[in-house]
Amino acid sequence: MSESYTPVFLGSGRCFHTMDWFRSCTELVADPPIFITDNYGREGFTPLLKPTDKVKELVIIDALLPARSSALGHVWRNLLKLLIIPVQVFRLRRVLSRIDSPFVFAHSTYYAFLASFCSTPYFAAPQGSEVLVRPHRSRFYRRFLIRSVKYARGIIVDSAAMAAGLKNIANASASIIQNGINVLAIRECKTLAQRDLITSIRGFDRNYRIVEILAGRDQSAPQQRLTFCCPFVEDTYNKEIEKHLHPDDVIRGRLPRAQMYELLKRSIAVVSIPQSDSSPRSVYEAIFCGAAVICTHSPYVDELPSCMRQRVVLVDIADPDWFAKALGEAKEISSIPYSPSSEATDLYDQVSSMNKVLVLAASSRPANSTH
Repeated sequence: MSESYTPVFLGSGRCFHTMDWFRSCTELVADPPIFITDNYGREGFTPLLKPTDKVKELVIIDALLPARSSALGHVWRNLLKLLIIPVQVFRLRRVLSRIDSPFVFAHSTYYAFLASFCSTPYFAAPQGSEVLVRPHRSRFYRRFLIRSVKYARGIIVDSAAMAAGLKNIANASASIIQNGINVLAIRECKTLAQRDLITSIRGFDRNYRIVEILAGRDQSAPQQRLTFCCPFVEDTYNKEIEKHLHPDDVIRGRLPRAQMYELLKRSIAVVSIPQSDSSPRSVYEAIFCGAAVICTHSPYVDELPSCMRQRVVLVDIADPDWFAKALGEAKEISSIPYSPSSEATDLYDQVSSMNKVLVLAASSRPANSTH
């Protein structure tokens, strides 16, 4: 693809999923890809783009965003982005017109929606809740999603559930390719520490049911200390979490990738029980780091290769003793080193995933008309 197109990533400069694919693409193409964004950070997020990256800007909204994440701030950000769509489309068209043979990888529904008004070929990569949750709560969002994928040259999703959802909502066919994890970095991360932690690495957001994790601990294993590595914190929900924390619980916040892998390699188990999950990269990172994963059932679990599925402990959080029972199983699992199969590495390595996307883009012919 790199010989025919200039790879262009359209998304948020604070989204680590988008950034990992952008970095992976850099490893696979001769000339550096371009990143187009309207947002670098704020709301408690760390900007992920580097000064050496080739970045083109739309209207940057950072100055209008709150410093910390909150439910009200989330509503304000979405309203703001909605109101300035015409301006952003105009800017995007102008930026793309100055790039030689661009092919856009639009990460999240909003950015794919912007791309749908340009004549440039693009792939849409919606996120899990944008297909599995929001269209069922809002007719407006349903139409928004349909428009975002309607004119795409291809659609990339990370689970069969998302592919089925898009087929039902938009009658659109999607390719299932994992976002992937940095398998090489995990292998290179060495730690001699004994596994002694029980860890959560999901955001402090109601979807991830952090309060339920704490309640499960309190009910069946009250002496167990918990460690939290949370990539983002929603202020209102965080106040509920604080009421359930023990003095010896540890909040690590968002960690650099290498430090997070060190944490996972010290973990007996990682607990992940969200209300909704598509294909959680944090779960795969935990498994590749040798930890067991305690989680509620989601369709992605059934799709895991056998070597990964064997590291998962499924729980029913309606059982008062779910936490203690799962912890006993997790200790047995994590005592056995994890050796990924070739299938697992091919499916879940992010460079391999990005290469699959580039191959698909190379076989896709540019759109012949504007939208």
